[in-house]
Amino acid sequence: MFVFGVCIDSQEVFDRHCLPAIAQFGGADATLITSTDKPIAVTYNQMLAASLDMADVEAVVLLRPEVEITDPRFLTKIRAAFAQDDRLAIIGVRAGPADGASLAPVDAVDDTCMVLRPSLTAQLRFDEAAFRGTSGYDIDFCFRAREAGFHVALAPIDVVQHRRDQHAPGREAHAAPAAPAQTSEAYRSAAAVWQGKRAADLRASMLRRIWLRSPDGEPRPDLGSSPALAAGFDLSHAELLEHLPSEVTRVLDVGCGSGSRGQQIKATTGAHVAGIEGGAAAARLARTRLDEVHELDLTTATQLPWQPSPYDVIVLADVLARVAEPEALLRMLLPYLTPQGSIILTVPNVKHWSVILPLLLQDRWEYQAGGPLQHANLRFFTMIEIAELLRGVGMGTFDACAAQQLPLEDEARLEPLLSAVRAYGADADEVATLLNAYQYVVVARRG
Repeated sequence: MFVFGVCIDSQEVFDRHCLPAIAQFGGADATLITSTDKPIAVTYNQMLAASLDMADVEAVVLLRPEVEITDPRFLTKIRAAFAQDDRLAIIGVRAGPADGASLAPVDAVDDTCMVLRPSLTAQLRFDEAAFRGTSGYDIDFCFRAREAGFHVALAPIDVVQHRRDQHAPGREAHAAPAAPAQTSEAYRSAAAVWQGKRAADLRASMLRRIWLRSPDGEPRPDLGSSPALAAGFDLSHAELLEHLPSEVTRVLDVGCGSGSRGQQIKATTGAHVAGIEGGAAAARLARTRLDEVHELDLTTATQLPWQPSPYDVIVLADVLARVAEPEALLRMLLPYLTPQGSIILTVPNVKHWSVILPLLLQDRWEYQAGGPLQHANLRFFTMIEIAELLRGVGMGTFDACAAQQLPLEDEARLEPLLSAVRAYGADADEVATLLNAYQYVVVARRG
């Protein structure tokens, strides 16, 4: 089965050119995923995630809506190309002879028509934090795939890329390399991010070594070999699940994403799990995993668009950091919590050494793809701010613990800072604990 993913910015163009061709040449069992959401890199990542839940996927084909497949042997050529090179993971299109096995190795291809091997989609994602616009993300994706040991090539596949402003018959052009100015700009955009990412990878590698280091000999979870996945860690799921009450029947997961966390909650507790998600593509996938999912923009909502029975637990995993008014969000949700219910939330610790040391020593406050200074974060919390926020909305009883301690590999490097802390009369051991806390899990109840 071939999965086709299209980010649609013109429904008319898609319906006229792209859709009929997929129906004609995509195979009887072709699956189509479309979205109008932006940025494109985010939408593509959601499509790749959705494809992983499907069985017997031979390839994922990302198409622009103005691209029309005209090659009757499209499927045959893709299968032949993948069979010819088992490390080939990304195929672009080029004009050439009809021989489907004739491949031209290249550094990168664009997303005019980008065909991905499923084994790659399980390991790599588009860099949605660095590429928020409409160019560069595809080239960067190819660079990282090649660094991970995969191959990129062009195959002789016939497609037509229709001009957006000219719909008259005969006014179309076969797919060709982008104009030099466009290519140069796309490569400059990708190269700027790539150079910065090289430096960031050093920090990510250091954190990964710390995370995998186990003083007690117990194994740590596998973070995967892909540079994109190793650069960011999801430290909240296991700790969050440990704090679920033993008897819970109804859970609301706010900011549920694709539903993987809620799916774990269902499997662990057997509870009815509802989700709230602002992204349309993620919400569609979450509906296949949760009991109910509602699309809602948390930045503007003042009430839930449905009237549910109260929930035993409301989960907010890294949500409060991403809304401008976290207190207003909590006040909106509290009427839907049972009197004895609890809110379980995770927040990144802005006092972590990875934030404090660059700020003190290098005058740097650098946003990252992951960690306490994620690009999406609007609000930053220490433990005191979280406590005050919860008390302010009537959640006066709470327990908290560091979801993960992520210390410096050479902890002695903190000693000069801790000496200064002692000089001010503060508890250096407590400060060291807070500097090493990467993320907090907070369980709050009324009281």
